[in-house]
Amino acid sequence: LKADPFVRKFYILILLMSTTALRNKEIIQLTYEQIDFERKVILVNKGQKTSSEVVYMPDSLVVELERYLHHPVVEEWRNSGHSEVFFENNRPLTKAGLNRIIKNLCLEAGIQKTVTAHSFRHTTAYLMQSSGIDIIAIKRQLRHKQLSTTLRYVPPVDAAKLLNDACSDLLQ
Repeated sequence: LKADPFVRKFYILILLMSTTALRNKEIIQLTYEQIDFERKVILVNKGQKTSSEVVYMPDSLVVELERYLHHPVVEEWRNSGHSEVFFENNRPLTKAGLNRIIKNLCLEAGIQKTVTAHSFRHTTAYLMQSSGIDIIAIKRQLRHKQLSTTLRYVPPVDAAKLLNDACSDLLQ
C-alpha cells in the first residue's frame, strides 16, 4: 500500500497471489472476463498447466479487486481496448515485470529471501492449511492433479497428518 497508495496495484497483486495460488502466467494473462464477482471465482483457462478450472477468491480480494478495476487509470486502460487486468508503463504486465515488482517490494520490506511469484503458491497452501482447511480443498485451489504434489506445498511436519486425515475422510 505504501509503494502504490492510489491505484494499489501492488497490494492487489500480492493479495491475489497469496490467496488464489495463481501461477505467474495466469496472473499476467488474467482478463476481466475471467473474474466472476458474483460467484467469487476466477476462471483459470489461460497460462501454463491450465485446463479450465476455477479458483476461489476471499471476500477481501473481491472488495479490493472491484475497487481496483473501477479506478480511473484502470478504466482508461480497459476503455483503450485492453483485456488484461494488470499492466505497467501502458503495456500488459510481463513475467519479468511481475518478478521485478515482487523483488522491489521485498527489498523495501527488508526481506532477504528470494521471493518469486511461484513462492506465493506455497504461501497460499500454508495459509489455507494453517487455517484448518482440508488438504483436498487446498489441492483443488492449487489445481494439482496429484495429492503428493500438494503435500510438497505444506509444512513437512504436518504432511503425514494431512495425508492421514485425507485417507480417513475417504474411508468414511
